[in-house]
Amino acid sequence: MNEQEHLESQVVETIADLDGAVEQVTSQFDDTETYPHIYDVGEEVIYDEERYIISQIDQGRSSPYKLISSTNKGSRIVWAREKDLERMERYITAVHDSGQAGSY
Repeated sequence: MNEQEHLESQVVETIADLDGAVEQVTSQFDDTETYPHIYDVGEEVIYDEERYIISQIDQGRSSPYKLISSTNKGSRIVWAREKDLERMERYITAVHDSGQAGSY
């Protein structure tokens, strides 16, 4: 192997090493959510201060939740990230709103 071939092989190895390093670093900051989702299809959530229903979850998207909402002007469909969603608190938070016994 002459000197130029040796240098070319080192360049190829360096590029491969850099590609691997870039992949490793970018995977740490990847915004796609590949862990199990905490929301399910059919669940009501709050997104951008409005109520939506989760109609689909697509693991391959950076915003994997397909949300649908009904408005006066028709349906609204958006894609959202898990961190942008909120649970419908009134369904999961206990509320003491029943009358006191004998207070009728």
